[in-house]
Amino acid sequence: RYLMDPHTAVASHVLNLYRDRTGDTTPAVVVATAHPYKFTADVAESLLGQEASLGMDAFDCAFRLEEETGVPVPPQIFSLRTLPVRHRHTCKKEDMAQALLSALS
Repeated sequence: RYLMDPHTAVASHVLNLYRDRTGDTTPAVVVATAHPYKFTADVAESLLGQEASLGMDAFDCAFRLEEETGVPVPPQIFSLRTLPVRHRHTCKKEDMAQALLSALS
């Protein structure tokens, strides 16, 4: 009953696999590497099914997650909805080096 981000979920899963395969019950700590609201569509799909994020943007997915889980959308995430987009440049993978150099100059 803990809402976790995809990266932390993988770490938790691997720990459980390790324990199942080895019988090792040594206490362990899984450190969360991100917040689940950073990956709202992925988390919604994981919990609610593949269709859970269809037609929704990241904020809609966040509100759906909040509704379904009771875990509130952090104010820092909520406030992003009204802020202007600062970076709109995209590029192809092979153009990344040049895009980075251009951004730095």
